Amino acid sequence: MRKEEAEDALNIVTGTFSMQAQLVDVLSDSDATHSFISVQLVETLGLVPTRKSSLLYMILSDGKTIRCQELYENFPIRRYEHEFLANLYRFELIDFGVILRID
Repeated sequence: MRKEEAEDALNIVTGTFSMQAQLVDVLSDSDATHSFISVQLVETLGLVPTRKSSLLYMILSDGKTIRCQELYENFPIRRYEHEFLANLYRFELIDFGVILRID
């Protein structure tokens, strides 16, 4: 999802969070099935996946099936003084560093 689309969506909240002392644009989506971290952010932070195998298959809106092979479990994300852990699948994102599923 692009930033312009996120501004008009009712079930989405955007903001900036801290991940390993770096500020990251985050999209929080109550309709998301999983949480994701961008390929670029993984490379910037030098992250090593906790699991690497064929973990998740997703069907995109254009009908393509994508396989997410890397998972970063219990990754700490901080917003102000609150820290929480997220399981993030590596995925090619454009405008956001992270998409968080809202439980």
